[in-house]
Amino acid sequence: MNYAKLLLMVTLVTALVPVKPDPSTRLTRQLNSAKNQSLFEQQCNKKDQFVVKKYNTTMKCIWYTNTGSDAFLPYYVAKKTCADKDAILVITRTKDDMELIASVRKVFWVGMDDYPNGVYKWTDTNATVVNFLSYFTDYPKNWQNYSVFNKLRCVLFISETRSHYVSNCNYELAYICESR
Repeated sequence: MNYAKLLLMVTLVTALVPVKPDPSTRLTRQLNSAKNQSLFEQQCNKKDQFVVKKYNTTMKCIWYTNTGSDAFLPYYVAKKTCADKDAILVITRTKDDMELIASVRKVFWVGMDDYPNGVYKWTDTNATVVNFLSYFTDYPKNWQNYSVFNKLRCVLFISETRSHYVSNCNYELAYICESR
C-alpha cells in the first residue's frame, strides 16, 4: 500500500470518529453558566424571604427588611441576626458587589470590622483589608477618632457615593444579609 492511500484512509477514518464537544466552547460555557445560575436561584429561593440580585456576572442571595423593629440595628446585633438566618452581613469587596447592592439600601452595615485586634477584615474570609479603593473622602483616616479601647469600629456602605465609611458600631443602621 502506498503512502497516499494510507493517508487517505487515515483521513477518512478520522472524519468518521465522533468528536466530543470542546468544553471550553462558548456555547458550552453559556449553558453551564445558565445551569449554575438556575441552581443558585433554586438554592436561594429555598431560604425564607431571600431573593437573588444580579449585576453583570455577580449574583448574591440576600435578605433585608424595610419595616419592623429589626429594620435598623447596631452592627453586632445585625451581624447576629444574619447569622441566625445562616447568613453574613453583605460583602462589598468588588465594584460589581457595590453596584449590585447599591440599589437595595442607601446606607447600611457591611461585613467588615476591626474586631478583635484593630485590623480591618472581611467577616466572610477573615482576609485583612490591605488596599481598598472605595473609602469615603478622608477615610479610613477617621478610624483614629475611635479609640480601640472604648468603641469598636465597624464599616458601613453609602450607596450614593459607592464608598465605605468607618463608624461607631452602636449606631442603628439598615443592613443586608448575604446567604453563605
